[in-house]
This record gives sequence, C-alpha cells and structure tokens, in this order.
Amino acid sequence: MRPRQLRPDPARLPQHGFSLVELMVAITIGLFLLAGAVTMFTTNRRVYEDQQDLAELQQSARFAVETLAYDLRMAGYIGCAHDPVRLVSLLAGAVQNGGVAGGLFDFSQPVEGLEAGSNWLPTGNGMDFVVVNRGAPAVLLDDPAGPAVDAFSDAITIRSIGGPRADITAPANGAIGGVVTIDNTLLRIASGDVVAISDCAGTELFQNTAATDPLNPIATLGHGDGGLGIETTNMRATLSRSYTNDLTSPASVSRVTAVRYFVGSFVPDGPAGVQEPPRRGLFRRYWDPVAAGGGLMRNELLVDGVDRMEITYGVDGTGDGLPDVYVPANDAALGAQPRNWANVTAVRIGLLLRSLRPQAGESDRPPPVADPICADLREVNGTCLPYGSQPAAAALGLIDGVRRRVVSTTVFLRNDLPVPNP
Repeated sequence: MRPRQLRPDPARLPQHGFSLVELMVAITIGLFLLAGAVTMFTTNRRVYEDQQDLAELQQSARFAVETLAYDLRMAGYIGCAHDPVRLVSLLAGAVQNGGVAGGLFDFSQPVEGLEAGSNWLPTGNGMDFVVVNRGAPAVLLDDPAGPAVDAFSDAITIRSIGGPRADITAPANGAIGGVVTIDNTLLRIASGDVVAISDCAGTELFQNTAATDPLNPIATLGHGDGGLGIETTNMRATLSRSYTNDLTSPASVSRVTAVRYFVGSFVPDGPAGVQEPPRRGLFRRYWDPVAAGGGLMRNELLVDGVDRMEITYGVDGTGDGLPDVYVPANDAALGAQPRNWANVTAVRIGLLLRSLRPQAGESDRPPPVADPICADLREVNGTCLPYGSQPAAAALGLIDGVRRRVVSTTVFLRNDLPVPNP
C-alpha cells in the first residue's frame, strides 16, 4: 500500500516580497523622479512668468513710445495756416489774455522741457510742479496727494490741435450767443472740452460752454464767456471773425491737445488688506472737464513700472532741418532762450521700465540706465558713476530684484516750431 502524499499547507509555504533594502531603493528612485517632476514644473512656471513679464515689459514700452511719439509728431500743428500770429485764443491760460507763460494752455511754445530738478524751459516757470532741487521729489500744485514727480526724471509738455477733425455744418458768425454746429460722430465733444476752430486763414481756441451731448451725431458748440477751470475758461464770448462751411474755405473743429508727460511715484492698489510698496510710472497730465463734477487737471497713469525718463532735444544749428546735436533742456544751446527752441527738429526719449514682480537672478544685477547727461556714465545726485555700477544702481534704489529694460526712440517733429518775436 502506497502511502498517501500530503499537500503542503499554504500557510507554511515560505513568504515572498520586497526586502527592506529593496523598499528603500524603490523609495529613493521615486523621490528622484518626483524631484525631477517638481523641478521641471518649477522651471517651466518660472520660464512662463519670465516670458510673461518680458511680454508685459515690451507691451508697456510699445504703448509708452507710441503714445509719446504720436503727440510729438503733431506738436506745433495749429491748422493749415500754420502761423502763430494767426492763432487766437479765448482761454484764460493764453499769454495774450493775461495767462502765465508756461501754463498748460500757453500755445506760444508748442514744446517745453523740464530737466530733472529745474523748471519748465524756455519759460523758466514752475507751472504745475513745485521743484525744490534735483534729488528731491516735486509735488503737484493742485494735487498734493497725487503722484510725486520723480526728481531724477525729465518731463515734457506738448501742445497742438492735432487728431481727427469735424467740418462745421453751418456758418458760424462768432457773435455773442453764436454757436458752432458740427458733425460730432467722430470727435464726441462734450461740454467743457477745449476745442479749436480753424481754416486756412487762422485758428481760434475756446472752451465749449454749450450743454453738448457727446452721443448726439450733430452737436452745437458754444463759446460763451466763462466756463470750467482756471486756465480753460473763456475770457470773452465772441470769436474774432466768422467761419463758413462752403467749399472755398471750409472750417473744421478739432480737439486741443495740451499734455505734460512725467514720471511719478504712487502706491498701487493691492489685494484687500495688503499694502503694496510704492513704485513709479509714466503719467500724463491733461484737462478733464468732467472730473470732480466741475473739471480739473487729471494726472493719468499711462504705463505702470516706468522708473525713469530721459529726454534730449535735437537742435539744428545749420538750417538743413536735421539735428546736429542732442542736448538736455537746460543746455546752453536751448535753456531759457525761446528763439533757440525754434531750432528743435527732433526729440529723443529714453525710458527705463521694470517688471511688476521680482525675478529670480535679478536681485544683484545692476540695471541699465539711459542717461544722456553723463553719456556712457550714470548720473547720481549730480555725480557721474560708471555705467552699470553697483553703487549707481543702489543709490537710485534700483537694486530690488526686478527685471529692467531700457527703450529709446527718436521722433522727428513734423511741424516747424514757431520763432518768437525778438
């Protein structure tokens, strides 16, 4: 009899699995893979943020340059007559009406420059800005709580009647109680706007005192005595002459451009309960008839993250229409001599822009600064330091871990600036 073969008890079979060493090796490999995935994700995110910041810098630079360039190309345009003698102004800010030279609506000087730490040139007046000295921030006369004007940046004032225009649809006799009727589809002029009516015989500036609906395609403009603001009120209620809408000499109406560009510091709006650190931006100062219910000069932030603006002016000394040298506003070639400013044929602008967020690897990198005063050096409180030096960047407060780029443009003026009477 053969003995029966018993099956082994499964519970007694030897157990197979991972040893402690094998588990540690597997965990180590998994950690390496996880670290690689996290590193790749972090790197991709940083690259994306860097590219986004760079795109924002480029977009801000493009917008700032295009806005400044458009107004500069139109600087000095006062209609087809293009004769300052034939420019008449009803505005209180005009020198011919007792206004102060250098006011925003003083059209005797289409372009004015402010070198950091000085007043407006060539008039030499401190209109709108209270400037103590170079290195001390200026404040706005009518807006002490507004942006503090950067003491190391230049500023520029541009005046013209450029832009779209609308032909008048009926003759305007210019008498007391007279009106100017236009097709307002494109301009959308409202009550309180400062406008110009012009033909090839001359141009007149006035504030629209009529209750004009900007959405009405046919608008009636008034030139009554008074109005909103200080510089923008009408000193009389009559135009100097009549204007016609016939085909031989049609008159048209345009908006008046009178703006100041400057760099100012401000505290940006952050999330609720978060105090954002101050930073600088490019501002535009202009007349806003609807602000505060009665009109005032508005300081509008155009581009956030502009740390500095340097402006030089191309002076034609030979009469060939081309700039021979680029100088700052307070240079002896320009300065407080209005006749010298008639030789300006181009304007060169340099902007130092920054990213709005800190960037890795940027904390110790001296940023580039365009400073024509010191040529290839950087000016700090009147002292020229080596370009790109750490002391220069630190003294300007520019070592803060953000990315910076310099953009510059040269704009040739399309209109000859007027030569003032001796």
